Amino acid sequence: MDENELFGYVEGNRRVSNVEVLDKESNEYHVIEPDRTYTIASSTFLVEDYGDNGILRYARVKESNLGQDVDILAIYLQQILGGKIGAEYGNIEGRIVIK
Repeated sequence: MDENELFGYVEGNRRVSNVEVLDKESNEYHVIEPDRTYTIASSTFLVEDYGDNGILRYARVKESNLGQDVDILAIYLQQILGGKIGAEYGNIEGRIVIK
């Protein structure tokens, strides 16, 4: 914890590393740039309740309380995918590696 009682650093091995984001325009993955601003989806626990030591304490909330995660997933499946999970979701992409 730092002087503001916020998460400051990780000692030892990190649980998450080599994070990349998908560029919608080029459809290519790029390393996260520390000076850029990104839009993410998160839980109320992390953003509004300052869970995990307030790691997202200074995040600007665009929309709040959109529902439970299972409800959001159901909306995505129904409205975005038209109720059908395509074959591309059945293939392992190898983007997540457990060491």
